[in-house]
Amino acid sequence: MIQRRSLLKSGAATALGALIGGRANARARASTPKLPPLRKGSRLRAVNPGTWIEPDTTFAALIYRCAAEGWTLEIPPSVTEQWRYFWGHDHERAVELSRAWTDPNIETVISLDGGWDSARVLETGFQFPRRPKWSLGFSESSSLLLAQWSAGLPGAIDGSTSGPAEQWQRIVALLKELPVAPLDGRGLVQGIGEAPSW
Repeated sequence: MIQRRSLLKSGAATALGALIGGRANARARASTPKLPPLRKGSRLRAVNPGTWIEPDTTFAALIYRCAAEGWTLEIPPSVTEQWRYFWGHDHERAVELSRAWTDPNIETVISLDGGWDSARVLETGFQFPRRPKWSLGFSESSSLLLAQWSAGLPGAIDGSTSGPAEQWQRIVALLKELPVAPLDGRGLVQGIGEAPSW
């Protein structure tokens, strides 16, 4: 049984660690160049760090959405290849992600699909180049977004490219660095949840 005193000490240490870490992260963010907003002519690259996508999937709606903003979206044919449940071996997906991030002409990297496989890319040893870039993903691609933030790189946006028009317009506003309303909502179930810590 955890003693109250040790619990308080643990809590204080955690709070102090968060404060020091927060200051370190703030310094890292302050030294990172600010990302320019997307404009007409901006180039975006689609990647698939996760689960395989059906080969006959059409990306016409996303291409249209980007074109309406004056952006060019590149979708490599490799995004629909398949290896087991993934679009490719972990190393192949890491290489594709690295190519998108290191291409100086690409301003935004869009993850087309989620799936636990996105975290497997990080397990290969993939590290974000020290170059800030916009990135957009959702669901299990959050592991990549959090890793980007943890590396001190701005520009990670959690959102689906196939959501309703209002959601897409919010994403567009964020990429253009326009003001957006705060997210507002309430939980579906009230109360406090408890679960074991693994």
